Amino acid sequence: GVPDELKYLAMIESGLNPRARSWARAVGMWQVISATGKAYGLTVNGWVDERMDPEKATRAAARHLRDLHEMFGDWHLALAGYNYSPGKLRRKVRAAEQRLGRKATYWDVYNEIPRETRNYVPMFIAASLVASQPVAFGMEAPNPGPEYSYHVVPVYGVHSLETIAGLANSDTRTVKALNPELVRGMLPPSIHPYPVKIPVGTYDTFVAAYQALPEELRKPAEEHRVNSGETLSGIASKFGTSTRALMRLNNLTKTRIYPGQRLAVPMLDKSYTADKAAAAGPNPVQYPQRLNRPVAVTGVESEKPNEVFARVRQESTNSIKSTAPAKTVSTKPEPKPEANRIVYTVKSGDTLGEIAEQFRVRASNIRSWNNIRGSKIVVGQKLTIYSNSGPARTTYRVKRGDTLSTIASRYGVSVADIKKWNGLKNSRIQAGQRLVINT
Repeated sequence: GVPDELKYLAMIESGLNPRARSWARAVGMWQVISATGKAYGLTVNGWVDERMDPEKATRAAARHLRDLHEMFGDWHLALAGYNYSPGKLRRKVRAAEQRLGRKATYWDVYNEIPRETRNYVPMFIAASLVASQPVAFGMEAPNPGPEYSYHVVPVYGVHSLETIAGLANSDTRTVKALNPELVRGMLPPSIHPYPVKIPVGTYDTFVAAYQALPEELRKPAEEHRVNSGETLSGIASKFGTSTRALMRLNNLTKTRIYPGQRLAVPMLDKSYTADKAAAAGPNPVQYPQRLNRPVAVTGVESEKPNEVFARVRQESTNSIKSTAPAKTVSTKPEPKPEANRIVYTVKSGDTLGEIAEQFRVRASNIRSWNNIRGSKIVVGQKLTIYSNSGPARTTYRVKRGDTLSTIASRYGVSVADIKKWNGLKNSRIQAGQRLVINT
């Protein structure tokens, strides 16, 4: 239910790498954070991270993008919301609409969003244009890679992907590439069989080898957290298995374990049939080839590439042009002599671009003042900023049901900050009360 061109977004997010990880803990081809992944039905735990499953993560990202489009009614804003905070972007869009007296576009809020997001949508447009018609841009059309097809087989037991590859008479690298969501390289302990992917044509070989495994390796498993004082032999005895089998089940090379460690153990319930995987049969999955179709900018496909970029650049410039007189901005990071020295504590969700906008300085200056390379900052980090402008101040009127905690979360500040700004001695507030918020 989303435009086909959105597939190119994964190119700028991760370079189509299903195992990509960012400093912000976004994971996978679509760079999804844990909370968003779980909200869209993806499993994220110590055994399985479906943000790295190309198919499931793509479906989740598509649903998220569709929801963002329903929120903003504009695909450029939906893309910006995917990269930025949707709530913060919506507030900026509403402010722009009040100022302009009409529906706002991405270009209307261009100067109000962090630099990373400003570049994000143009990067997507460029990637879509070039990837959909590489020859027109003087590039060779890429040769298609291997066909993405596989068998899905439900398998009981905790097996390593090396074992799965051996049972299928395939290579470990291929099996790992088909199952990147298995973060430990092992099937998770569960009372249900895990749908493992194996190369097409290997099903009969896999089933024959799987049925030849010892019965204890074909049983459902559960997870056991090691308690203080427990030994591997004691745990094995408790669950009716041997130390050697337990080591093999968890891919352990030594018997040493530690409190809090998670181990897969055989289920005590013996009512499950070990050969259900063979009885279920394979589920072949094969994706049809899709040819690239040229992406148009504002419905025009006949222009030459250089004409397209020139016009997009001009449209963008016209949309974000400032009414203020042009002036030369110094690139030197040194503060003005009269600037005040401010120590700012990084809060959850902050970016260098946002902080720079709050204090009306350049992000490059903040990096220079604090010896920061790149754009990575962490919650609690202290930043030195030289500016005569403090953070933007707003007044919030307390509504029925509000708490200091919910208000702080809404504005990305702490409860302690709100108390300090308003001289509050406790957390009690009442409907109609006005609070000063420095955003």
